[in-house]
Amino acid sequence: MAEQQMQPRQVAYKIRIGDLLKGEYVEQEGWQPNFIKVGDKQVSRANIIASVIDKQIGETLSSITLDDGSGDIQVRAFNEESIKLNDIEIGDIVIAIGRPRKYGNRFFISYEIVKKLDSLWAKVRQNELGKTNFQMPSPEIIEVVGVKEEKVREGKEEFYKNKKIILDLIRNIDDGNGANIDDIITNSKIDQKKAEEMIQELIKAGEVYENIAGRVKLL
Repeated sequence: MAEQQMQPRQVAYKIRIGDLLKGEYVEQEGWQPNFIKVGDKQVSRANIIASVIDKQIGETLSSITLDDGSGDIQVRAFNEESIKLNDIEIGDIVIAIGRPRKYGNRFFISYEIVKKLDSLWAKVRQNELGKTNFQMPSPEIIEVVGVKEEKVREGKEEFYKNKKIILDLIRNIDDGNGANIDDIITNSKIDQKKAEEMIQELIKAGEVYENIAGRVKLL
C-alpha cells in the first residue's frame, strides 16, 4: 500500500530560462506536481545553468536572479533553506535545480540545489541544448546594469537598512486595509526613488503584496 502512494522523483529537465518563461503553467490537484508545459515536456523540475545577476538575503526568504542570455528568473529559498544561498555571489556561474512556481504573473524556481560551476559548463550546456546564438551576460554587461559584485557589496548595508525601515513602516501603518504607499515613502525619510524601488522589490520578492491600488500588506 505504501509503495502505491510513493511518487517517482520527477526528471529535472535541462532547459533555457527563456523557454521556461514562454511555457504554460499547469496546476494539478492532489499529489500530482504542478508543471510548466514547454513543447512536449511537462517541466515540474528544472535544471538551469546561468549567471547570477542579483542576490537578496533575508531571514525567511532569500533569492538569486539567474540569466542565461535567453531570459532571467529568480531562485527563491524559504525558511531554513534561506541560508544556503549565502555563499553564492553575483557573477558566479551556477547550476540550479528546483521546481518552477508562479506567483502573480511571474515565474520563479523553488530552491532544491544551487552549486557554483566553472564557466566552461555554460558552454557545455549551450551545446547540449543545441543553441549557440545566445551567451551568458558578460562581466561588462553585469557592470553596466548596476549589479557588479563590488558595487552590490558596498550597497548591501544600505539595502538591508532601507528594507527593514520599509517593512517596519508597513507593519505599523497598516490599519487592516493595508498601508498607504505614499505614507510609507513620506515616513521612511529615504530618498523617494529608493523607497519606491524598495517597495517594488519587496512586491516582486513576494514579501508584501498590493491588496488594493496604492496600498500594501505584509505576507
